[in-house]
This record gives sequence, structure tokens and C-alpha cells, in this order.
Amino acid sequence: MMKLLLFLCFSFIQLFSWTYSIRLAVDFEPVRGYVFVGPDTDLSMLFYTIKSQEEWETVFKPYPGHYPKKVTRVDFKRYDAIALIKNGYDYWFLRPQKVEVENGEVNFFYEAYITEKNIPWKAAIPLIVLIPKGQYKAVRFIENGRIVKRLEHY
Repeated sequence: MMKLLLFLCFSFIQLFSWTYSIRLAVDFEPVRGYVFVGPDTDLSMLFYTIKSQEEWETVFKPYPGHYPKKVTRVDFKRYDAIALIKNGYDYWFLRPQKVEVENGEVNFFYEAYITEKNIPWKAAIPLIVLIPKGQYKAVRFIENGRIVKRLEHY
């Protein structure tokens, strides 16, 4: 009898948590062809949510030498940008994996690892994705399965 009661309680808790914690996959588009031009800082990681062309231009510009067809065009009437910058003397590989919305918060999953350590110049490696505009409360940056930053008041 006790096992049955425990099983029913556990089942109810699981059902309740699934009901109120629904994750929805969000279509996203990786942004290519831009370089970070924001403020120089000693921080090893920078995080941004960008909602307008004016904000965008203070942080990114087209990478010199890219052909126009390789630069992602950003339409801020339809999309917001989520970006992170790995900053320092290591060169990083960054790849977006997926974007989900859970209880009004965006979860941005990405893969990151160092490809070259102690390079002779300071690198600022961006990872940028576009997501549809929405009423989001926050953004969680999830690197290799671990939350590294949460920006509120998205």
C-alpha cells in the first residue's frame, strides 16, 4: 500500500511539473560575417540581447573582406539577436545547438571549446543567433549543458 501511495505521489508530481514547464523549440538563424566592435574589456565573456539596429551597430560591424552574400542580413522588425563574445588570448570554436522557450525564458544552448591557447593577440570571438521577436522574460546561455549566464528583463 505504501509503495502504491509513493508511486501515485511521484506520478502526480511528474505530471504537475510537465504541465507547468513546457519547453518549446524556437527556430533560430546563426548570424555570419560580423566582427565584435564593442568596448574593450578584461571580461572573458560578454553577453548581449539586441533588439534594434542602433544597438547592433554599437556592438557589431561586417567583417572586412566578406562578400555581401556571406553576411547575414538582420531584420530587427522580425527578429531579436542573442549574442555572446569569448574574449581573451585563447581562440574558441563556438556552435549554436538549439534555442528553446520555457516559461517565457529563452534557453540558448551552444557548444564551446578552445582550439588554440595563448595566441599572441586578443581575440573576440562572437556567437550570434536571431530568434523571432517575442515577450521573453530572460535569456539563459547554456554552454556545453551548463548555465553560464542569465540575463533578466529581456
